[in-house]
Amino acid sequence: MQKLSFSNILLMVLAITDAWLLSHPNIIGRLGVLIYDYGFIATFPKALLTVGATLGLSYLVAKYVQNNMETTRAKLVLGLLLVACLLMWVSTYFKFSAGTYALTGKPFIFGNHLLVFLLVLIFGQSFLKVSSQTPKSGV
Repeated sequence: MQKLSFSNILLMVLAITDAWLLSHPNIIGRLGVLIYDYGFIATFPKALLTVGATLGLSYLVAKYVQNNMETTRAKLVLGLLLVACLLMWVSTYFKFSAGTYALTGKPFIFGNHLLVFLLVLIFGQSFLKVSSQTPKSGV
């Protein structure tokens, strides 16, 4: 079993913080959660489960690609995932900058930005690790 590194502990702390932020919208955000049936972030335990599952699955995918694919293919897959998350981050920024989403409260908005940022960090860190490795052939 792998020891917990500082970055993994920081990721867990930020995931807990993110779940708390997502579960605390203002009154307009609470109405949006009810209307759009976002029950998976309605309470802190549900938000923690959702954020934990999202980040955990992303972390496992990144580690699987990093350890079980040849270097060039791993770079391609992780690069595409990183670009997709960066595009999602831009989309999140524009979505929560105007309209009714902008009225959902700062904690909720920061929580949405933080979730996508953590995905960028997971895939970016794995991409950098793969990029600094010596090329390995297909496994």
